[in-house]
Amino acid sequence: MEAPPLLLAMPNPACGLSLRLLLLPLLPAGAWSQLWKEAEVLYILIEKQLAAMYHTLLAIEPIDGKALTKVPKSKAREATKVAIDVGYRHFDAAYVYENEEEVGQALREKIADGTVKREELFYTTKLWATFFRPELVRPALERSLKKLQLDYVDLFLIHVPVAMKPGEELFPKDASGEIIFETVDLREIWTALEKCKDVGLTKSIGVSNFNHKQLDMILNKPGLKYKPVCNQVECHPYLNQSKLLEFCKSKDIVLVAYSALGTQRDPKWVPEDSPHLLEDPVLKEIAKKHSRNPGQVALRYQLQRGVVVLAKSFNEKRIKENFQVFDFELTPEDMKAIDGVNRNFRYFKAQFEAGLLSGVEVTQELPADLRTKVNSRTPYGIRQ
Repeated sequence: MEAPPLLLAMPNPACGLSLRLLLLPLLPAGAWSQLWKEAEVLYILIEKQLAAMYHTLLAIEPIDGKALTKVPKSKAREATKVAIDVGYRHFDAAYVYENEEEVGQALREKIADGTVKREELFYTTKLWATFFRPELVRPALERSLKKLQLDYVDLFLIHVPVAMKPGEELFPKDASGEIIFETVDLREIWTALEKCKDVGLTKSIGVSNFNHKQLDMILNKPGLKYKPVCNQVECHPYLNQSKLLEFCKSKDIVLVAYSALGTQRDPKWVPEDSPHLLEDPVLKEIAKKHSRNPGQVALRYQLQRGVVVLAKSFNEKRIKENFQVFDFELTPEDMKAIDGVNRNFRYFKAQFEAGLLSGVEVTQELPADLRTKVNSRTPYGIRQ
C-alpha cells in the first residue's frame, strides 16, 4: 500500500482550550505496507477526505489532579466540539481522566448534527490499574463505552504496567496513606484485551508506559494473538528513549511520545527545580537558525526519528505553532546536537513514587529504599 497522497493537508486549529495534539510522522512509502499490517491503529487512513486528521490528536483531561494536566470537565465537552469543527478526528482519553461522559456527549452531538460520522472518528481509551484482573477488563471497557454511549473504541491501551487494588478508588490507599499495589501477570491482562478486540469492543489494542522487558513479555506470550500496535511513554529531548525507540521499531511497534515539549509545571507531579526544556540553549540556537521556536524544533526532532508526538498547549497561538513542523527539516547536524542534550531526565518522577513506570526500568534516580521496594515487586507487577 502506498502512502496516502493527502498526508500534508492540515486543519486549522482555532481552539484556545487545553489540547494535546498528535503529529503522525511522515514515513517513506515503502514503510506503509508494514505499518498498515502491524499498526492497525492507523486503519482509518483509507478515508481520503479525512487525511488531515492523521497528523492530529486531541486529549481532554480532568481538573481533579489525577491526570497529568488539568482541564475542567465543564470545558471538555465544548473543547471536543470545537476540535471536531476545526477538523480533529482522533481523540485520546482514559478512564482515569474522568471525563468520558462529557467527551462522549460532544461526539454524539457532532454526529447528530451531521458534522462527522462515527466511522470518521478515532477514539482511544485506556485500562486503568484498578481493573487489572482478567475478569474486570471487559467490564472496564464496557463502562467507558457506556459513558461515551458508543458501540466500540478504536484503540484500547493498558495505561500503566502496574496493578492497584480493585475498586472504585482510582488510587486506593492503606491506613498509612500508601497506594495499595497488587502483583499480576500482565500477559493475562493482555489476553483479556485480545478478547475485547475479538468481540468488536475495540478495533486495536496497545500499551502505555511499558519498558522493553514488559513489551518482550507480551510479545513472547504463549498463544499471542495480537501484538501491541503502540507504546505511549514520556519522551522528549531530555529523555529521548533512544534504546526503547530502537526496540519498538525492531518489533514494528509505534512509539508515542507524551510530554514532548517538557511539561506543564504542576507541583503535584513535577519538581519545581525541573529544567525548562524549551529554554535549552541548543534548541534555541537551532530554532533561531530555522526561524522557528524551540517547541517546533522539539516536535520536528521526534517526527524525524519516526516517533508519534503528543504536544500539550493551552492557547490558540501555541496550538497553531505546533502544526508548523512539516515545512522545514532539521539537518543531520541538528539531530546530532539535539541527541546530545539527552540527560535521561524524567519530568513525571511522581509517577515513579506511585509505582507508575514510564518506558524504562527503575534506576538510581530513585531513593534506595523506594527503589528496593519497587524492584521487589516481581515478576510482573513492576518489572521482571
